[in-house]
Amino acid sequence: MSEDPDGSLRRIEADELQLTVAVNRGSLLWPGKVADSVEEWSKQYHFIMIDQPALTDADAVERYMPLLKLADTVLIVTEPNSASIEASLYKFGGKRVVVALNQPRPYPKTVVEHYRRVVEHFCRKHGYEYVLVPYEPAVSRLSPSILKVFKYTSDDYDSVIAKLANILLQ
Repeated sequence: MSEDPDGSLRRIEADELQLTVAVNRGSLLWPGKVADSVEEWSKQYHFIMIDQPALTDADAVERYMPLLKLADTVLIVTEPNSASIEASLYKFGGKRVVVALNQPRPYPKTVVEHYRRVVEHFCRKHGYEYVLVPYEPAVSRLSPSILKVFKYTSDDYDSVIAKLANILLQ
């Protein structure tokens, strides 16, 4: 099997938002080949975001190291549960790191607050930034073909996503 990262690009436009999406089809077979493509794409695009599979252990970090080395910023998306937190909070040397504590489904407020404090402590200790992404029912059904759900998201969700975008674009 081989990967064809260039064949995975698709243009998506929703109102004033214009994206070119490289479709994530699960675990990357050849992260080094994808890294080569990303280096080429960086000549054409101002901003490249790579949605990698979860970094669940040291082997996964090593496997995706060719992509991590290219990153200016590493965005860690984690959920408010012990397995997700334990698997995702890594130190990335001199890389800029932003942690998004995401709630893709409803969690009890006490649980979210507990893990928010865990993430905040980790970020403060390592000089990282973080955002708390609230549960948003409209986004729980999001796919590239239905980006119009963003017309129905809450002000709280919109504010956090705008904050995250501004952090990433700094």
